[in-house]
Amino acid sequence: FVTYGAGAIGIQAPRSAHSYLPEFEDVLKKEGNNRHKVLEFTEILSKFFMDQWEINMPSEYSGPDITFLVGGYDENEPYGKLFEVNIPRIPKPREWHSGKGMFGPVWGGQLEFTSRIIHGYDPSLTSIIQEFLKISDDQKKELENHLRSKLNIRIPYQFLSLQDCVNLSKLLIQITHSIQSFYVGIRGVGGSIDIATITRTEGFKHIKKKEITSE
Repeated sequence: FVTYGAGAIGIQAPRSAHSYLPEFEDVLKKEGNNRHKVLEFTEILSKFFMDQWEINMPSEYSGPDITFLVGGYDENEPYGKLFEVNIPRIPKPREWHSGKGMFGPVWGGQLEFTSRIIHGYDPSLTSIIQEFLKISDDQKKELENHLRSKLNIRIPYQFLSLQDCVNLSKLLIQITHSIQSFYVGIRGVGGSIDIATITRTEGFKHIKKKEITSE
């Protein structure tokens, strides 16, 4: 899984999601050694981090959620599955690209530049237009669908090779990183880019992984 959004859980002694992995692995062991389906794994992960949130975070919290994207393959299934959970507000897993024959990228975090490239407009654009023109939520949704139909980059994701997918992912991250080196704002994307693939035949595989070094 990968995560973005709120960077830590806890006020007095904040901890990252990564720091909870030893405790989460203990929970998985108690669930048994059987291989979990992707949805089952996502539900276990969601409950675990929801419990940590309720123990360590104030009830009046108003900041961003911690978003988890969980991907993998169910046994004997030809295609992978991808689920999203948002802690604490939407802990129930939501599946991406669940329809038959549906493929495509999923991104989050500081997504404004990626959205401009792929969808053709900044994700805040329709909210700005809604406020300025006083249009309804239904009209806003209709506008979003219209803009995407006219401006989306037409990439045939179902035909992309694994190497194409790696190249596209790296490109979008690099573009965000490069633009953020020039602009005034929160520079939340930078450093080495870690890349991994998950396939039905090879499972999880690192393509590029940063190494711990000493100057």
